[in-house]
Amino acid sequence: MQCFFIYVILYIIGDKMEIVDNKCPTCGSSIEFDISTQNWKCKHCRNSFTIEDMKKVKHNTKKSLNELLCPTCNAILLTNENDISTKCIYCRNNVIINKTSDKVPIPDKIIPFRIGKKEAKKIIKEYLEDKQFLPKDFSINKYINDIQGIYIPFWLYKNKYKVSVRKNYMRHDKAEVEFENIPFDANKHLNNKVTSSLEPFDYKELIKFNSAYLSGFMAQKYDVDESSGRKDVKDRCTSTIEMLFKDANSKYYEPQIELIQETLIEEKAYYALLPIWLLNFKYNNNEYLIAINGQTGKITASLPVDETKLSKQKLKIMFITFIIGILIFIFLRWMGWI
Repeated sequence: MQCFFIYVILYIIGDKMEIVDNKCPTCGSSIEFDISTQNWKCKHCRNSFTIEDMKKVKHNTKKSLNELLCPTCNAILLTNENDISTKCIYCRNNVIINKTSDKVPIPDKIIPFRIGKKEAKKIIKEYLEDKQFLPKDFSINKYINDIQGIYIPFWLYKNKYKVSVRKNYMRHDKAEVEFENIPFDANKHLNNKVTSSLEPFDYKELIKFNSAYLSGFMAQKYDVDESSGRKDVKDRCTSTIEMLFKDANSKYYEPQIELIQETLIEEKAYYALLPIWLLNFKYNNNEYLIAINGQTGKITASLPVDETKLSKQKLKIMFITFIIGILIFIFLRWMGWI
């Protein structure tokens, strides 16, 4: 995962979080977040509302988030109080039960979806167009309507270091290096390789969490504690600091500067939700997954493979390699080099 660093503080954490549920301010019906306009639309009265409109109407904020437990894979999903789910996004189990809790952890930050469901389907189809080793009887159209948008939990760390350096082998100076938005996957149910391959996210679009953004989507509660990522994050920060002062390819490198010591003077972690489209499907009794970054459209996938097609391609490559080898051997003999 990428580590983002700066020398100046970029943002200040806002005031106490406001929680807004997903009821229409006009008619009280369920309302959904519209990705194309980044506003909310009511299917009943057809009115559209901004985030400021949604904040003006506060219903029962204590129940703005529900926890739903999948008894099969133990994933805990977060939804708005008006959202109803009957299917787990991970194991496709159709039985989801309410998990009563007085203290549902509220995320600090969120990046809203920028890629809609229709666009996500298009990305998948275009991605599969040049996949020549897919089985002949495989059709993504059988599964593509099961794609679901989910907010995946991350810890975003903010670490500040005081760095001691020696310049010209004599004078000692101190500098401060601050890292912002260092991501650590807080989800056990989705392979870290999947989330890593979908990076980077554009953290400039990171905003204060509001439950209204969950309208029409699911979100998973973190199941990896914030303390679990501290060592990994510290190691990555230390490596980056060393690179800044020691690597000649770094724009911060100066031959006369020697890094002496770095000391962690501030450490914070924020609970954030990042948008991902997921498509889990089963083909010939094997599980496969397609994931799309819900902000940038970057895609990663595990797909079925036609072993016959793959074997033919391997034989073809081996034959071509053999012929080239023979031609090189003949040329070298003709030149008298062997």
